[in-house]
Parts: sequence; C-alpha cells; structure tokens
Amino acid sequence: VDLAQRFWGPLALSACAKTVTTATDANGWPGPWASLEAAQTALDSHDAAGALRSVGLVRRMARACARLGQPNLPTAEPVLRGSGIRAAVEWRLLGYVEDAARTASACILRSDEGDVPGTASDLCRLVSRQFRKVKAAVRQLNTGVVGSWTSALANAKHSGTWAAVLDQVTEAEALLPKTWGAGLDSEGA
Repeated sequence: VDLAQRFWGPLALSACAKTVTTATDANGWPGPWASLEAAQTALDSHDAAGALRSVGLVRRMARACARLGQPNLPTAEPVLRGSGIRAAVEWRLLGYVEDAARTASACILRSDEGDVPGTASDLCRLVSRQFRKVKAAVRQLNTGVVGSWTSALANAKHSGTWAAVLDQVTEAEALLPKTWGAGLDSEGA
C-alpha cells in the first residue's frame, strides 16, 4: 500500500461514501455525492453554469475516490447521474440539442455495460426520449408534409395526413423546454 493511499484512504472513504449528501462530509471534504446534489439543485434552479461546474466536480471526485483506494464505493453511479444532469442542462437550459443527444446516448451505453443501478441513467433516458420525439416530428414535417400541405389546403384528400403530422408536432412541441424561450435559436433544432 503506497503512502498516498494510507494517508488519504480514510478521508476518501468518508468523502466518497454514498451517505454523504451534504455540501461536504464530516471532515469538510466535498465528495461526488455531495457534488451531485449540488448539480441537481443548480439544474432545478436553472443555473446552467453551476450545474455543469458541479458535474465536473462529480467526475473528478469519483476518479479521486477510485484512485485513493476506495474501489468498492460506487463511483460509476454518481458519474452516470452527473451525465444525466449534463444532458438535461444541454437540452433544457442551453438548447444544445446535438450535444444533449450525444451525452445522453453515451450515458445510456455506459449504464447498459456496467454494474450500475438502472435508475442511474433515468435522466439520460428521459432526455434521449424527448429528443427522439422532437426529431421524429421535425423529420415528419420535412418529409411528409412539404409536398402535401399545399395539397391538403387545396383538397380534403390529404387532410388526414396533415392532421396526423400536426398531432405529432403538437406532442413534440409540448416536450420542448420552456426555458428555451421563444427567441432561442437552438443548435441542431
């Protein structure tokens, strides 16, 4: 056992424990679970910078916990939950559509590969589902309606197609984050 593990190991055990969910542990050390809680609070408060900063801390603290001789503590779970918060920030607060989709997909892949509770990637799965529904509605508009909407106005033969597309678009519009606002020109949207 090297000197760093002997010295820092007990502190890492304390800071890395899942039961520590306050801003710092009993010794004043921030841990991944405390940073995860701060990230969720920032997301709930629509503070994109604060949430992303805390997610970065989650990743760094989880790596530190693993390196300091605490491999039995669950470090993959807070990292995946942090990825979900990052995807939600990119999707809901920043409008970085493609980045949110990539982050959510990577999180889901990692959760399917590892020994992590299924709930660790719930937020990633939610963001991915919302993104896919919106993308499908946009695709439907681009392919199915471009040529037929003028026909639908001219005769009733195509109005059923238009109504189906309109229902899909209305459902997708409800999924668009209200925090984007009317004037946001979202990348990838």
